Amino acid sequence: MVFQGIVLFLVLLTHDSVTSTKLNLAKMNSDIAGRVFNNNLVFVFSGLSDVSCARRCMTSSVCVTFTYSEESKMCRGHSQIMTPSSPGSDLPGTVGFLVVTDWVSKACSIFAECTVPNSGCYGQRCVCTHGYYYSKSNKNCVQTCSSENLQDEFVTYPNYDVANNDIYSDITGTVTVEQCQSMCSSNPRCLTITYVNRGCYLKNVTALTSPTTAGGAPGKNHYQRMCA
Repeated sequence: MVFQGIVLFLVLLTHDSVTSTKLNLAKMNSDIAGRVFNNNLVFVFSGLSDVSCARRCMTSSVCVTFTYSEESKMCRGHSQIMTPSSPGSDLPGTVGFLVVTDWVSKACSIFAECTVPNSGCYGQRCVCTHGYYYSKSNKNCVQTCSSENLQDEFVTYPNYDVANNDIYSDITGTVTVEQCQSMCSSNPRCLTITYVNRGCYLKNVTALTSPTTAGGAPGKNHYQRMCA
């Protein structure tokens, strides 16, 4: 019965005209089932339906995770993504949901405005912390990505670089950034690129895995492939 309620819940959210401008889906997170949490609590409501609980989170500017108990009708919203290791307590029958939003590229001015774990403010946009992959399916930031899940799309880090570790370079001054990205996408070893003065540098490391210095580099742009 609970499973049926969740299916209906997701269908209603996906087609709700009021909330669809903010998100497409509230994805059940089985990792936090049967748990309630205390950190980063935005609200607590009782007596709500599952859909009403979801709407509370969706219409909040900071809510990204919510838990709901079918038995007690208790709804709790949080401003951080909750994980099994987050402080909390067991409450059988509680279901956890992750609000799947297109948070990436949201305007920001400081790192604290980017609330998804392992994300930060780069070029006044929220993206994954330099070196983390943006997972398109889960809308989160991950440390690793298998070669078969690497995407042809890139996250941009203005004025950043990963020094050395080049597997190919074109410094003729005739390459566009789109051409540089295309070369990386067609090379299974390429994870990131640096583009500067129409020069293209393909790299087989990220800022997390590079044995050399990665960081600010005025005038250079670093791009990392997205993950499925």
